[in-house]
Amino acid sequence: MRLYVLDRLVEAERGDTILSALKRAERPVQNICGGRGMCGTCRMLIATPWLEHLTPPAFSELRLLRVLKAAKPNHRLACQVVLDDSHDGLAFYPDPPTTKILQENMK
Repeated sequence: MRLYVLDRLVEAERGDTILSALKRAERPVQNICGGRGMCGTCRMLIATPWLEHLTPPAFSELRLLRVLKAAKPNHRLACQVVLDDSHDGLAFYPDPPTTKILQENMK
């Protein structure tokens, strides 16, 4: 399946998280906790039309997103979004400071 990040194509497989798909595509995203959903450094802005296609965040992800500075309703943690076939074409944007890291690695 295809994911779109910063208007670039990234290939993903069913069962991947957004974070694991980005790592495999050599588009690293900051993730201090190693993808365990404990730090919030892999926070992404999901394009609004895609929100209804994602499984709602678990309580622990929702709790963390609530305490993060400037969190918005369309923020999700890349390490917590598990992809399936219905996510083909998913568009998202890393949130700062993740955006700078990803842009540098996509040149």
